Amino acid sequence: AGAIIFGATIVPFLMFAGYKGALGANGFGQLLAVALIFVLSANFRFREYADKSIDFQVMLKLVAIVAVVGISAFSLKLIVNRLYLYGLFYWLMFLGFLVVSSLYAMAPAHALTSTVSLIGSFTFLCYCCVRFGPDQTVRIVVWSGAILCVVSLVVYVVVPSFGRMSDWYGNQYVVTSRLQGIFGSSNGAGSSAAGALFVTMAFYARQKSPSRLVVVGGGLAMLACLILSNNRMAIIALGVAFGLNYVMARNFGRRLLVGFALSALALALLILFQDEIFSLVSRSGDAEEITSATGRTRIWPVVIDLWYRSPIIGWGFASAQHILPIHPDLFLAAAHAHNLYLEILFSTGIIGFGLFIWCILTTIVLCVRIGARRELSMFVFFLVYGLTEPVLNGPFSYPLAAWFLVVVLLFHKAKGVIEGEERPVVAIPVRAPIPLRLLRPN
Repeated sequence: AGAIIFGATIVPFLMFAGYKGALGANGFGQLLAVALIFVLSANFRFREYADKSIDFQVMLKLVAIVAVVGISAFSLKLIVNRLYLYGLFYWLMFLGFLVVSSLYAMAPAHALTSTVSLIGSFTFLCYCCVRFGPDQTVRIVVWSGAILCVVSLVVYVVVPSFGRMSDWYGNQYVVTSRLQGIFGSSNGAGSSAAGALFVTMAFYARQKSPSRLVVVGGGLAMLACLILSNNRMAIIALGVAFGLNYVMARNFGRRLLVGFALSALALALLILFQDEIFSLVSRSGDAEEITSATGRTRIWPVVIDLWYRSPIIGWGFASAQHILPIHPDLFLAAAHAHNLYLEILFSTGIIGFGLFIWCILTTIVLCVRIGARRELSMFVFFLVYGLTEPVLNGPFSYPLAAWFLVVVLLFHKAKGVIEGEERPVVAIPVRAPIPLRLLRPN
């Protein structure tokens, strides 16, 4: 009875806030955006990979997917007019093919829902950028990431059986010290925290009036989630992103030499003390855990072998989680390819993989062309992280919010830089692009 009374009291306010937010009212619109990203990213119950039944959380996520798709659809003309059209077209073509691949997937309903959530969330971030502006869109992503991390830390302490990853140790399935929070997995928590931390430090903290509470408190929560998740690849990718951002900021040649020197030193230490270093960073104390990429070297040959059987169009989006766990050469935890590029190749074949590589190349060229070093650094984070994790293998999640964000920010910046000039800008690593007409002699 109390829940009914509470619901009857609060639902009208939520409906009003949702209505105003859908209309684009700044305050309500941004709060609605944060709520939608939170709902699409959060997980509040245990669920097996093979379990695709409809429960309350699934219904809530379906409502959120309908919301992001609907709001974006009504603003499609505005999105096309205010973002760099060619880049936008390539990414939408790739995401559109993911939708097509879901039609012949092992579980078409689940795959179609997942791909619609991806394309809807991407266009929703486009909508936020053109409706509220790039700075406010960064705030939306940072606020949602901070909330997810804070709640995950609370769950990690209060409900360890849910907030911490469970894994096999010998013949026992025990709760470990690795944080997974409300992200659904420790790797998801690590990649989310790392992505949110970079966006916070490189984008949000540089705005005119960032909230110190969000920068300091949210940043510490993100850092704590990253460390407690023990996601080594997320830490490495974050280091690469910050390093690339540092090198391209100013004094490019000098900083590049420093970067090469430090990399050479690290490589030398790794060669000389390989076993000691690998044993130190491994979770089990066994160097073989690192050399086998935590069992991934068993998964990758199987994925490639299966791809040979359907090389052109692949097996369909998200089909790996239905095929790999029951493969005789693998194990139940092999629910995906554990590699972004192999996952795309396996699920969409040469066609989808070619579109994906084209999107990557054109995005990198565009970053260099207009001097978008922060966007390029964040984009590279996911390219590095994708070496051991699939990233694009299911419905929308928070790491994709950070990835899609920098792509949208890039298209927004490119719209003003490229389409406002007679010729392309000079591709040099500076803070602001220099138009060619300023370099031509009078």
